[in-house]
Amino acid sequence: MPIVQALSQRGLLRLAFAATALAGFADALGFLAFGGLFLASPDANSIVAAVALADGGRIALHAGGAVLALLAGVVLTSLMTGRSTRFRRSLVLLVAGLLLSCGFFLLYAGPTYGAILLIAAAMGAAHCVFERDAEPLRDTLLPSVQAVRLGEALAAGRLREARRPLSFWFAFVVGGMLGAGAWYLAGRWALALAAGLAFCAAIGAQQIERLRSNDGPSNPNGA
Repeated sequence: MPIVQALSQRGLLRLAFAATALAGFADALGFLAFGGLFLASPDANSIVAAVALADGGRIALHAGGAVLALLAGVVLTSLMTGRSTRFRRSLVLLVAGLLLSCGFFLLYAGPTYGAILLIAAAMGAAHCVFERDAEPLRDTLLPSVQAVRLGEALAAGRLREARRPLSFWFAFVVGGMLGAGAWYLAGRWALALAAGLAFCAAIGAQQIERLRSNDGPSNPNGA
């Protein structure tokens, strides 16, 4: 059914924008709450860890731990959702929301390092949302990749193709602005808001997946 396919594809794009904004939100929180950490961007955190190691800074332990925690989040979420087909994306976002909730309670109780690891693991889970989708969706949470794709499209004069990476990059920036604003206004409760956003995205993903499953064999991704 072409109409159902169009609606589900549009829903997937909206879900991608929401997940990308959540990544920007988490990066802004990590930067402001934990002294310059980027909890959704392992490439940026790797540089933070390298600079801190060269400088002898203690933040190297936090940055390195965050990278490993994000990796662990990817591995565990992939294993947990490996056999799930119909509601895999919503299950992934539910895992991310639960980890963010645990991170909030841990941060509220005091252990900062544990909260860092849980938030990073949550964002590792979020990176798995589109792991079975086509390539344009798989890297939506990585603004560096979107910037490269934007530059390639502009260099080739493909302005229409430049819209999507520009939109994803903009969603990341907007998410970062919202995360910064939430931290300045609500402090630790901004992390609870991040968890709420993940749960809302999970509900939206479930609706999309139900629509796609009703589409039957015409669904190209089968999920």
